[in-house]
Amino acid sequence: MNCNELLSTLATESRTVDWYKKAGASALANFRFWTQETRRVEKANPASYFGLHADHRAKLKDIWGPQAFIFRSEYAWHGWVIPLAGEEKLIVLSATGGGTTFEVAGAHDNVYPPQCSERSQVRIIEIMHALNKVLGAPVGQKYARPGADPEP
Repeated sequence: MNCNELLSTLATESRTVDWYKKAGASALANFRFWTQETRRVEKANPASYFGLHADHRAKLKDIWGPQAFIFRSEYAWHGWVIPLAGEEKLIVLSATGGGTTFEVAGAHDNVYPPQCSERSQVRIIEIMHALNKVLGAPVGQKYARPGADPEP
């Protein structure tokens, strides 16, 4: 299965912004398994995740349809909720000016670093690599030209 097919087969959940506010999600960057994975990949190619954190709202809507909720803070974050294992969810948030960020809800967040199940870890890595290939790589290639503006 290619990355586009994988992403299009993911079920997204309809959730409200109130659910998100109460979910107690932790940034994916706080999870040890994810920082280890990004270091491993970036060792081979330091720019491997260059475009992943750009604003991808339009493409995410193409992949998964309308967002589950909009969370307003400094930016209007459009959020999609992807079930992982048990109560664990991957939350993809994207906003104009804020880019795209990733959080995990339902994990053991009363410890630091937060922890999620091994099954969720495997699924998150699979999803993140697919998102990077589909969303991040085209942005990275756009700015890989000599003399290109490095800010996406």
